[in-house]
Amino acid sequence: NSSAASDVYKRQVIKSTKDRLIGVEIVEENSQEIILNCLISPTIIPVTKTLKRIFLLSNKMYEEAINALFEGDIELAKNVIDRDEEVDRLYFLFVRLIRSAIQDPKLAEKIGVSPLECLDYRIVAKNLELIADLSVLIAEKAILLKEYQVSSDVIEIIRKLAEHVKEIMYNGMQALLSGDIKKSKQVIEMRKHVEELLNKSNSILLKQSINLAVHLDTIIDCLDKIGEYGSDIAEYVVA
Repeated sequence: NSSAASDVYKRQVIKSTKDRLIGVEIVEENSQEIILNCLISPTIIPVTKTLKRIFLLSNKMYEEAINALFEGDIELAKNVIDRDEEVDRLYFLFVRLIRSAIQDPKLAEKIGVSPLECLDYRIVAKNLELIADLSVLIAEKAILLKEYQVSSDVIEIIRKLAEHVKEIMYNGMQALLSGDIKKSKQVIEMRKHVEELLNKSNSILLKQSINLAVHLDTIIDCLDKIGEYGSDIAEYVVA
């Protein structure tokens, strides 16, 4: 019946979600409930190293998505899409750690983070997770654009945007990890160059066919958001 089918579906969703979380296992299950438990102790998870790992994965996904776009490499694009789950697992693990530290000041002290750093790192990790999601979207568009002939002026403006955004991401994270206020301010200033390129790209898109323009606009919007998330990370140093 429909009720039984619904129960089966719910169990599938729970187990599928569990598979995306690091260290979470089913410890008890019956016809009425499924009990999950995290088997990883927060005290053994290095906060800064885990945040760096999330950044390295997100940054790599971004670089490969851009390469797939310019090279028309469908396999590389698919690889970016497949690796999104790895970022998600690390992100959820990191969030559990930060939540535990916020709730338990002694734990926060033991792992070497202040309550303010917990709040900042939680937002930074979310920004990095969103960058990974946007990289997936760029990779998906890279696959679709194989069907189109893209003009050199479009390729050039997107290439410049992608390079500026990459610098913002990398330097924003370096500024945060090193506490470098000067570099942080430089990253924030770099956003102005991105905005200039965005204005140029808008006029170029008007010359494209409607279907192509829609795909290109999505890519440019992703680059804009990634640059924004990167500069936001840098702002936590100034703050």
